[in-house]
Amino acid sequence: MKIYRFLLSAALLLPAAATLFAAPEKQKEESKTPVIRNVPPILDFTSWKTEGKSFRDKTGNGLLTGGETMTVCDGPFGGKAFQFDGLKTSVATLDVSKVAKKLDGFDYAISFWFKATPQDTTNKPLLSGNSTGLGIDIRGTSATFNARAVGPGGFSKSFPLIENDWNHVAFIFSLHKKVKQFYVNGYPMHNQIGYGKFFPLVGNTSGKLTIGSFKGAIADLRIWDAPIPGEQFRSMELTEKNAASLRARIAQLKKDGDNTNGVTIMAEELSRELEAAAAKKEMLIDDYNTLARRLKVAERLVTASKVLSKTTMKDVPFAFFQAKTISPEIRTPNTFPSGPIYTDTLKTVSAKDEYSSITFFIYPYKDLQSIEFELSDLKSASGGVIPASEMEMTFVQCWYQSGWNSYFGGTGNYVPGLRLRDPTLLKIDERNKRNLLRINYGGKPDYYNITHFGSVKTGPSFIWPFEPVYDADKLLPCPGKFGWNRQFWIDLYVPKTAKAGVYTGKVQVKTDGVNTGYFTISVNVLPFVLPYPKTQFDLSRPYLQTLANDRQLKEHIAELKDRKAAEEMTAKHILNLKKHGILCQRVSFTLDDTFEWMVNKMREYGVDVEWVDAGSCHDSWTLPESPPLSKCDLAADLVRMDKQTDYAVKAAGRLGIEPSKIYYYGIDEAQDAGTLRRMAAYCDIIFRKGMRTCKTGWEDNYFNLPAYETYHSTASLINRKISERWHAIGNLLTTYAAPFVGPDNPELMRRTHGLEMYRSNYDGWYNLAYAQSKYHAWNDQYGYDTTYRAFRFTICTNKGPLVNTVAFCGMRDGQNDVRYATKMYQLADECFKSGKLENIIAARKAIAWFRELPFPGSGDLDQTRAGMTYHILALMKQLGKEMN
Repeated sequence: MKIYRFLLSAALLLPAAATLFAAPEKQKEESKTPVIRNVPPILDFTSWKTEGKSFRDKTGNGLLTGGETMTVCDGPFGGKAFQFDGLKTSVATLDVSKVAKKLDGFDYAISFWFKATPQDTTNKPLLSGNSTGLGIDIRGTSATFNARAVGPGGFSKSFPLIENDWNHVAFIFSLHKKVKQFYVNGYPMHNQIGYGKFFPLVGNTSGKLTIGSFKGAIADLRIWDAPIPGEQFRSMELTEKNAASLRARIAQLKKDGDNTNGVTIMAEELSRELEAAAAKKEMLIDDYNTLARRLKVAERLVTASKVLSKTTMKDVPFAFFQAKTISPEIRTPNTFPSGPIYTDTLKTVSAKDEYSSITFFIYPYKDLQSIEFELSDLKSASGGVIPASEMEMTFVQCWYQSGWNSYFGGTGNYVPGLRLRDPTLLKIDERNKRNLLRINYGGKPDYYNITHFGSVKTGPSFIWPFEPVYDADKLLPCPGKFGWNRQFWIDLYVPKTAKAGVYTGKVQVKTDGVNTGYFTISVNVLPFVLPYPKTQFDLSRPYLQTLANDRQLKEHIAELKDRKAAEEMTAKHILNLKKHGILCQRVSFTLDDTFEWMVNKMREYGVDVEWVDAGSCHDSWTLPESPPLSKCDLAADLVRMDKQTDYAVKAAGRLGIEPSKIYYYGIDEAQDAGTLRRMAAYCDIIFRKGMRTCKTGWEDNYFNLPAYETYHSTASLINRKISERWHAIGNLLTTYAAPFVGPDNPELMRRTHGLEMYRSNYDGWYNLAYAQSKYHAWNDQYGYDTTYRAFRFTICTNKGPLVNTVAFCGMRDGQNDVRYATKMYQLADECFKSGKLENIIAARKAIAWFRELPFPGSGDLDQTRAGMTYHILALMKQLGKEMN
């Protein structure tokens, strides 16, 4: 993650690029920004006069001289601002020598608007100056305001940014009155009395301050030499001139919209809000920001309104568009997704026996109390049906998590994370970056802050089987807010028996209780069934998909204290894993009947059992007739292991499971020969019985007795040379932590665990964790320690459906990518074996295209999927296979 730092040192030195400012000398530049009334500032850049290449502020006390590349740009409220490009050539100097004595730093107030833009270099200061003063750090979608104290300590407060827009900041300080207040966008973020540290505003005596080195703009810098009342920063004067400017934009909006339904609704809503504020002649800054956001979104939705006015969605009071389902973008209600497709038909392509997804966004034209959707069966022209029961709709809940691409703990970022059905399950406190979870303690629902830091050793417990937290069984009516989007998600499954063709069905839309239109789902079902995933280098070997913490029956019995409830919960997880592409699941070996139950249930759901976890070599189970294990007696332990392995092979064999699918876990993150040598005695017994050992560690294990490993899972490395090395000695190779489960970015999970590992000739992957139920899975900052994020694709609840993540859907697409590649390789292999020249040529074309794709996987994965589909169909045609 890029970290952009900008110091508001001493007096928040403003950027000024006089050389590129085209206005004539001494021409007055009027600002349309409302001013704070009653108490005049001693420095005021809400308007200015040009003096050569410099700018004299409204009071005449400040002269800003910009660097060569500083420019003047559009500011908030239709006014002007100073723009910087992040280069030293844009740095400006602010001369405040006329009032330097008044700016002693003991009593002051300061306010300004700022707008940051992405930077190419980290740690680049937005504003710079003396070692004491004020500053802001920008980290993604949030910022931290800092005031440096004389002596140890200082003031620091984090706040979320209005992305890609203007943010207002005000800071009031009095050493004498012991007042420290901080306001963001008119909202009091901090109000403290009795704080005696010295936060000087100006730390030099020359009255010269500097500003620059950042990418972004600053507008309306004002400084007072007294701690004026903080309430003055909550509201602003709305002059007739300001209102007229907004009216003109609304009028232009209506004109551009050609009286389409959506634009008409938005224009009426905006006019109503504006005139109500104009009658009072003032607005809360919060309200202004809401109006400004809505106006900006309305202007952007003109095209949507025009397109949709000719569709079945013409009377629906929201814009509607499809977008790329798995995306690396951080798509929140505050951002506008790229590449929107305005349509009344959501289209997708699916093979048979494939679970896939469609996502769409809505932008309400006005505040809506409820939005509802009713799915119907999908039908083809030939009479085929995909029932509505094979589809499920959810919405995407954004919340504060540690990061987007990282599995390490960190500061909160607002990201799309959960797929929910009940819009009231979570409340998000954007001002304080907190997640509030609805918990029904005592049968009464209430919201509790779940954004706390700590570990299982220090933090509060949260044990899912007994906590009254649950999602709805189906999607409930969702509210919609004008100016903000809401993302919805549809999962669908195409049965193996479906005939190829286009299947369509209507989705009825109801808003505020009234039917307002419908859209269509269109699925192009391909004429083939996706196979189970196999490795690229050997079509006879399964592409292993191993998720730890995958919720076994035995642990559910221990947690729920009820066999029937445990079986229902375990079955729910097996099916949930399958629905997310995990088709070769792990099962834990047990001495009781839960092992056999698990194997049979997996097979009932069409899941392969490719991994039987027989436990750890060192701390494994003991047969009932065996004496307790003494770790000091290796000979007795080897006798135990010999009996145990015999028992495991026979028990698995009765269920048709080969010994090669039974794995004993060796040493976690083994790193040296001495460590691995401890496995020698156990490996001898395990290997003779035809079973395997699994160890995690690093690539240098290859040089440290690799003979003691038949399965190596290396940490965070995906490299074809490494896989070739391990395969050369007959070992299996997967990876873990490349990345761990944890990052919210679904594109990252799809790419790494799908074609990147597959094309690197890995045998699959081994990762943590599916459902981290031991810890507080709702809280991203709470795990075994504070180093890592919560490792989970799914959150368990004591009743109702499981809560899945968007990242888990990315994992599913990655596994489906491997299944498409497997199908293509299987057909190519059939072509090669046919001996027919035209078949061999077609197979060569397909494999050559695939192997020359950007490696390890930097290309567009949707385009790659389309390319694989093209070659699959071409090979099927070449082989004369039925296309139905």
